[in-house]
Amino acid sequence: MTPVIIILAVAVLAAVAMNYHFMLTKNGLKVIKKASWGVADTFVDTRNWGPIDWMKHADILDAMVNDTLNDLKKDLGK
Repeated sequence: MTPVIIILAVAVLAAVAMNYHFMLTKNGLKVIKKASWGVADTFVDTRNWGPIDWMKHADILDAMVNDTLNDLKKDLGK
């Protein structure tokens, strides 16, 4: 591989990590757009989370709520 391809691949992976949460849930892997750009909580395992864990990671909870609301809006045709 040429160095240019490697650099582009790393840049794409970094951009994805900065913009999405990858959540391992009891129902499988869920990818949700982050509310703000950054590397915090890029991959989280929420399978055994309780209310305290969700409170500690309010940004993930907000992203999940926004994602669910967007899905509902699409389903309702709005």
